[in-house]
Amino acid sequence: MALKLTLKKSIFPVEIGEFKFEVDLSDDKTEAFEEKVTIFLTGINKLAETSGDESKFAELLQNVFDGLLGAGAYDKLYNHAKRNDILAELLEELVLALVAKLPGRQGLIDGIKAAKMAELTN
Repeated sequence: MALKLTLKKSIFPVEIGEFKFEVDLSDDKTEAFEEKVTIFLTGINKLAETSGDESKFAELLQNVFDGLLGAGAYDKLYNHAKRNDILAELLEELVLALVAKLPGRQGLIDGIKAAKMAELTN
């Protein structure tokens, strides 16, 4: 009798409302994922220090959503939600779920929590 094993894939399906995306978390894509999240966290902290700029906030969100979910993802989601604060919360949830799929990435989770605390205290 043959031994059957399941080979997992590094591409994760993501459904947000009616929209379906795929996120590639293969070894060569993980670094880019971390980079996008770090850029977003750094940007959020800078915006919090300067009382925020809605256009820069939208640009940050678009950069990260399109980078993670594919070109045009931000526009689809924004056209549905019509509020960047809703998308920011969605992004936080998405990133935490994706980081959970990546072993040894506690630093990203800590960064997200720190950004959330900075947001709440400003």
